[in-house]
Amino acid sequence: MNVTPVTTDLADDQNDLAASLFFDHLGAARIAWSSTHFGDPTEDIVQMPVADRATYPSQARLLTSTLGTADHSPRIVALTIEGRQVYVMIWVRIAAPITMPAINQVVYRVFSEL
Repeated sequence: MNVTPVTTDLADDQNDLAASLFFDHLGAARIAWSSTHFGDPTEDIVQMPVADRATYPSQARLLTSTLGTADHSPRIVALTIEGRQVYVMIWVRIAAPITMPAINQVVYRVFSEL
């Protein structure tokens, strides 16, 4: 079986995890995943058009960037609500410990541009 890589990590020192596929409002396929490539050692969520995968990392865009907070397992859906096009993203965030050990929390956000 042939596969086509999206990310390239020859030094094997970056983590790319939990990829998911979604479609934007124009119907273009996009991929979202968590990665340490963009500076946060605990993972940021990034996305890019599948058609631009050969240009990684230049076309990848951050969707979350909370330094020191691990974000992973993104799911994104494009919706039109009362004529307004939005994206809803739900993902898992490992919350920083305050009085107890770090815990996984499901969080979401609504945004209008990728």
